[in-house]
Amino acid sequence: MFVRMTLTLGLTAILAGRCWPESIETQSNSVTNGQIQVAADDPDRSDWEGIMWYEYDDDFSEFSPVDIDRVQIAHDAANVYIHIQTLNWDVDETWRVGTYLDTDLDTTTGYTGNFLPLGADYFLEDEGSYRFTAPTQADWGWEQSGDVVRDQSNMIDVELSIPRAAIGNPEIFDFILFANNMCCDFGLPDDIYPNEPGGVFTYELGSVADPADCNGDGAIDAADLACVTQVEDRDTVLAALNSLPGDLDGNGDVAFADFLVLSANFGTNLPSYTAGNIDLTGGIEFADFLILSANFGQSANAAAVPEPCSGLLLAVGLFLAGGRLRSRG
Repeated sequence: MFVRMTLTLGLTAILAGRCWPESIETQSNSVTNGQIQVAADDPDRSDWEGIMWYEYDDDFSEFSPVDIDRVQIAHDAANVYIHIQTLNWDVDETWRVGTYLDTDLDTTTGYTGNFLPLGADYFLEDEGSYRFTAPTQADWGWEQSGDVVRDQSNMIDVELSIPRAAIGNPEIFDFILFANNMCCDFGLPDDIYPNEPGGVFTYELGSVADPADCNGDGAIDAADLACVTQVEDRDTVLAALNSLPGDLDGNGDVAFADFLVLSANFGTNLPSYTAGNIDLTGGIEFADFLILSANFGQSANAAAVPEPCSGLLLAVGLFLAGGRLRSRG
């Protein structure tokens, strides 16, 4: 539980007097959208192959409930991904390891608790990301900034996916991981990663990519219609194509070919816009058909005069919806 990550004083003496963190290692591992998939109860880590590890932590203690070993980080246009391996995780609480991010590289802002070697602007724990809001750097005060997708089906192997927007869309950040072992009467030393006193790791993301370029190829074009998940990103792509919602193939107009795709998939739970899920909510339903029908025969520059067959389309759409409702009954 988030509120139970109470910070202990075990590292205070080690880090006391540190004025500026030392970056031990810097990485930047850009991946294409969809290369890394994070889902609960999915232990597959093959999508991390070829991505560099940050250095190993060499202070293994078999008596520590949680002992951090090494970490990988990668990013795409929309998310940051973190892969954590530990040497042991002998407790049930998944909140034991927290990740502190200094996104402005300024130790005079963010949480320090009088013992961290950085000023943490964001904190990741369990299935949440949190933004620091306390009045002083020593106070523990955070508000949730987003959700974290997490898999820990293997207790010593943790995978996280964090929206870049949930941590302020930084171009670079310093980070440390902190394993809270001293709480709950264990009385054992906390573990910090990296292990060097006053040290941090650094990760570079570069400029924030436009989320409408969801395939990460550097261009907003028709190919992005297959992967957009937000209506505002859909509209950005369609505006670049000079088109309107309902243009499923991205050729610049809403035509009968688009209607045929939607009708073939009508009543299914296909998530993609190009399959006919125009409003990107739920499955392909009558609401999607109404959007296509309203824009039928038009492009963004065309006058809003529907083609003569749009009335026929509406009748066909009502027939499809009626058939779907009858099949559910």
